[in-house]
This record gives sequence, structure tokens and C-alpha cells, in this order.
Amino acid sequence: MKKNIVTGEVKNMETGEITDIPPFYLFRGNFEINTFVRILHVQSFFHREDKSRQILVDCLALDSCGFVFKLALALTPKNLEEKRKILADMVVGKILAVRGDFSVLPENEGGISLLDPEYSFLPPECRIEEIEEVFRMNNLADKNRLN
Repeated sequence: MKKNIVTGEVKNMETGEITDIPPFYLFRGNFEINTFVRILHVQSFFHREDKSRQILVDCLALDSCGFVFKLALALTPKNLEEKRKILADMVVGKILAVRGDFSVLPENEGGISLLDPEYSFLPPECRIEEIEEVFRMNNLADKNRLN
């Protein structure tokens, strides 16, 4: 059981600030979210210390009623070729189907994230015009959504 207790610290590589990770019990329940996302912002990182790669993608997503919520995708490509493919697919404005394990944290600590999700282009039976309209009309954070 103790092997599932996660603790440690995170170092901000730009500022050098070190933050403790409060201990928590890691329980991988294989709970998933399946949704459509609209890509808002993409960041790519290379961590020199362990030579790992990370791609963070800010998105808007649809819940099962079509309401819009913020969602982050956290992807960890294994090599440079995989990183290039992901970055070519994750274009700002693009709508994709995603599926994966999720984590929910307070908004100021990351909000809802999918961890290494599977993603694909929209299936042929989906009408892109309709999905774009759902994103436009149901994004309650956008004050001009009905104009």
C-alpha cells in the first residue's frame, strides 16, 4: 500500500523555486472521459534533467449534454518523431476526438486533465459544422457567443 503514496517536490526550471508535493494516494481507477475538444493553445517542453518530453494542450471540451468546459491534455511523447507527429496533429482551432484517464484538481492547480489520451480526427459520421456550432453556442464563458 505504501508504494502508492506519492510525495516529493517540483522545481520550476525558470525560477528555481521548489514546491513540495503534498502526499497523496495514487489510485488508478481506469476512469475515462470521451469527448470532442477544440485546441486553444499548445506548449512543448524538453526536460534536460531526465531527457523527457512533454506537450501540454489547453482545450475546450464538450460534456455529454454539449456544454463546454476547459480541459487540458498532458502528453508525454517517447521520442522526437512521436513529438513531431503530436505537434502536427494538435493545431490551434482543430477539433479532435479524445479519450483517456483523467484527473480533477482545483482550477488554479490545473483543473481537469487527460493524461496521455488517445486522440483521433473526427469520425466520418460527425458533421464538423454542427460540432463547431455546439462549441460556439454552448461556451457560456464567451459573452459574444450568441452574436
